[in-house]
Amino acid sequence: MDVQSLNDGKSKIVSMTRGLPHVYAHLGEYLASRVLFTTDEPLAFTGYHNELTGLQMRDLGYKIANALTAKVVAKPNTRVIIAKRNHGDYFFYTHSLIAAGGVAVVVNAKIGWSFTRSADDPDLHRLMASGVRFWVTDRSIERVRAAFPASARLDHLWPLIEDAPATPVPERDFADDSPLALFHTSGTTGVPKLCLYDVRTTRESWKPAASFSLTESSRRMTGLPCAHAIFFIAQTGAFLGGAWTYLPSRFDPRAWLSAMERYKITYYLGFPYTYMRMAAEDHTQYKLDAMQGWMSGGDTAHAAHVEKFKKLGAGELKLGPIHIERGSFFINPYGSTEIGGGAVYYFSVPGQQALPCKVGKPTSGIGGAWQCRIVDKNWRDVPVGQVGRIVLKGEYAPQGYWNNDDLWFENRFDGWTWIGDVGRMDEQGFLYFLDREIDAIATRGGNVYSLEAEEHILAHDEVMEAAVVRRRLPGEAELGEAIALIVPKGYLVRDAALRDWSRLEADVLAFANARIAPGIAAVRVVALDELPLGVTGKVLKRKLRERLDAEVGGAPHQRSA
Repeated sequence: MDVQSLNDGKSKIVSMTRGLPHVYAHLGEYLASRVLFTTDEPLAFTGYHNELTGLQMRDLGYKIANALTAKVVAKPNTRVIIAKRNHGDYFFYTHSLIAAGGVAVVVNAKIGWSFTRSADDPDLHRLMASGVRFWVTDRSIERVRAAFPASARLDHLWPLIEDAPATPVPERDFADDSPLALFHTSGTTGVPKLCLYDVRTTRESWKPAASFSLTESSRRMTGLPCAHAIFFIAQTGAFLGGAWTYLPSRFDPRAWLSAMERYKITYYLGFPYTYMRMAAEDHTQYKLDAMQGWMSGGDTAHAAHVEKFKKLGAGELKLGPIHIERGSFFINPYGSTEIGGGAVYYFSVPGQQALPCKVGKPTSGIGGAWQCRIVDKNWRDVPVGQVGRIVLKGEYAPQGYWNNDDLWFENRFDGWTWIGDVGRMDEQGFLYFLDREIDAIATRGGNVYSLEAEEHILAHDEVMEAAVVRRRLPGEAELGEAIALIVPKGYLVRDAALRDWSRLEADVLAFANARIAPGIAAVRVVALDELPLGVTGKVLKRKLRERLDAEVGGAPHQRSA
């Protein structure tokens, strides 16, 4: 495998995405009857199981689009929320809505079902009075009605899809600013925002995603929440690039490693949470010789986890004249939903140490040209090596936050975007992503950057997960102390009879403070289920701060985002 192939086929990918052709027709013609989609749970439709060919994908896309055109998308740009089980069929609903002339509002399965189950009669009647209709995609509407608390009438979309023709809907004449979909940000620093993706943003973001598939013989596994923007970007790109893909619905680290062995997966794309959980497993129990490359999506993976996965795989890796006989590469991106994906990538290979917080250089070429600066709060450049705000400038970005122009433009200036992060740049132009600004901890000894501290703690052999957060000091408005909450490997659920973790806590405290200045004040062992996680698996540090502040007593100090 030649790494240069990451950029090969650019003209093909550009021609695929130019004008945003109807993706199902294109895939059907391009991939013919080749099996390219497999999932651990079957689709709900008659005749469709857990394996689909390109032609079946095309036909199912047509059927869903025709059903939506007939009953759901009443007029162009109708906004339709998709809230359903986490499954690869999110791909069909999202693209079919776009093909039918709607705007897909893609909601995480946990959020959507939580709302549905908690909504009461007044809520639903108000929504329905304003014109909102509820369509059930489940095969059994009776099962859904039994779990639904309100008596409002529910419409059943499933039989309409079953009966819809597998014929093309009228092809749309897209413009660059045609709205396609709304995606939530992760909300790790506050309330999730909706980002509006148009044709230009979507087209450009697909190109690097397609190039990661490398060849049509690639066997890819995608471990992302199917409602996330990165799934929309990466999975469409994978299909356009011709990659067969395994799309599991329910995360289990051992089951996923077994699937990699069973399907001879060559490339895996997943959230950092999946890497954290799989890194704690015994990799000698799995034969992963087919693996060639790994990539993080949705956030940057930790260096300690990157190093573990680079050791897996036995394929030959070629970097120009240099041959590395064993191992696999790891692509670690830095970006966000707000900028349309990744802007900075770090390509790490066996024999090259992945450094904590080092996320690479801005991309150019197939993924568009990006620039990066480190600035102060007045958007002025800071000296090389000094910590400041990371700002990015590229050729494409979403149109903005839905119904929140003030917040959108608050963090943009002359084409540059700040997504809330702080870091530094070295003399070679490599970016180091140190923290979310709101999570940085001002202590009496100086600033502690939580992501940097976590990177060093995760290098400890007994630690699976770590979250470093501020606990305020009594009587102080801004100053606090850094507290590290750590999860030992395998400690998933809090014990009924608490174990004595004092030895590990003391060991990790000494381990961390030998590597971090000004240092950590205390280390606490917690079970994984005690950490508040967002729907994408990220630790919600604002909730941990609230817990720790409550221990101090008094009203906790609220820091602005």
